[in-house]
Order: sequence, then structure tokens, then C-alpha cells
Amino acid sequence: MKALQDDIDDALAKVRHDGFLLRRVLEKHEDFAPGCYFGGSPQMPPHLEWPYTDCYDAPPIPLYFIAQINFASMPVLEGHPKAPEKGTLFFFIEPKYGPSHEYASGTATVLWTSEDTRHLGVIFSRYHQANA
Repeated sequence: MKALQDDIDDALAKVRHDGFLLRRVLEKHEDFAPGCYFGGSPQMPPHLEWPYTDCYDAPPIPLYFIAQINFASMPVLEGHPKAPEKGTLFFFIEPKYGPSHEYASGTATVLWTSEDTRHLGVIFSRYHQANA
């Protein structure tokens, strides 16, 4: 059994890379990365446009915000390519079909800003504001 475990450990060591574990938490904690979260509303700067999908035979539909990652809050991984020191990624998806459907083009998008957006308030899409 030890030999099998050693073989597994060796195989994993060849493909293992450091990374970030993103997990959803239901309440804020001081030890979590500020500006990094799933769900809710993004802290997007005004110059970024809310993404819409136009892949249907209908007026454009706003994509759903699913997560944001603020690199100013992320740790440095020694010995690996350097991630940006600041900036924020925003992830959006069309929840009905998503990227695995025949309408995949335009159903998911990632936006980037070089800004640290932790100080910004959350925003809602113009669609959601108009239909609230």
C-alpha cells in the first residue's frame, strides 16, 4: 500500500501547481481577501460597461455577475509567474445556457481593470436598475 501511495504522490508532484482557493463564505471575516467574492454585486468602476449577451433573437440581455477577484488582496506565490499586484477581474455568465450550450458565444465574459476597486460601492446593471 505504501508503494501505491508513493506512486500517487510522485505522479501528483509532477503536475501540482500553487494556486488560489476561492470558496464562498456566507459572512465576512478579517482573514479573507477583501474585494474577492462570489455573488452579490460587483465593485466595478464607472468606465466599465456591464456586459450583455446578444446571442438570441431578442434584445440584449444583461449577464449575471458571479464573482470578482481583487489582486491587491491576493498573496504572492514564490517561484511562480507573478500575478498583477493590483487590479480586479469581474466574471459574468448567462445562467440559462452558459458557455457549454450551442449559444456559447457571448454567454460568459471576464472584465479587467487595473484599478483596486475595494473602495468602490457595488453597482447594478442599467437593466436591473430600470426594472427594480
